Amino acid sequence: MAEAEDRYTKDGTTDLKGNPSVKKDTGTWKACPYILANECCERLAYYGMSTNLVNFMKDRLNEGSAAAANNVTNWSGSCYITPLIGAFLADAYLGRFWTISSFMMVYIAGLTLLTLSHLLMVSSQNALMASATQQEARQGLYLLHFT
Repeated sequence: MAEAEDRYTKDGTTDLKGNPSVKKDTGTWKACPYILANECCERLAYYGMSTNLVNFMKDRLNEGSAAAANNVTNWSGSCYITPLIGAFLADAYLGRFWTISSFMMVYIAGLTLLTLSHLLMVSSQNALMASATQQEARQGLYLLHFT
């Protein structure tokens, strides 16, 4: 009887189906390499992009120096505040792995949109196309802003 009780965790964790978690199947390092790789890539992308963001906004989005610097500091500050929202969602609703996975997809979508808008901006000679890609660049930055 005691062995059956010791089989499950007693901290309230559940598996994907909502059943109590089995001790021998939880707490392992299976997901750790994915989380570490995700964080490493995210930090490389963040710092690589943030160092060039003022110049990108000034040269490609035609913003003034003060407006570009203000937008970058707002973006950077929001990037450091929004993990509190993610922590609340992870603890209260989604769980840490679903939260990391879902916000990673949003982050990748924002980086992809920003990269594609820049490639279109560089390759286009049309003024209408350039203004449309500027809007896409801003949308990509807003997606990155909230992840």
